[in-house]
Amino acid sequence: QGSFVVFGTVKSIVDEGPWWYSACVCGKSIQPQSGAYYCDFCQHYVTIVTPRYMIKIAIEDDNGHGIFVLFDREAAYLWKKSCADLFGEVQKDAS
Repeated sequence: QGSFVVFGTVKSIVDEGPWWYSACVCGKSIQPQSGAYYCDFCQHYVTIVTPRYMIKIAIEDDNGHGIFVLFDREAAYLWKKSCADLFGEVQKDAS
């Protein structure tokens, strides 16, 4: 395990699976359980749930290709808006 720098070209966004997840304020993924959200990391029920990016992208360089995941910080930097802001815009447009 470690940090690596990859220089490559983004070929596509992988449209398989979800592009976001529900997160606790600690940033960890949470799933609904019996009509409520429980954070295993914080070990308590969560009342504030935040959507966060989890975008899969296909990257290629001279040596090969692979699938990488842009999580919330990196995706928000590229799109210049948080996932929560994007959800807010979609809900406003739907009204």
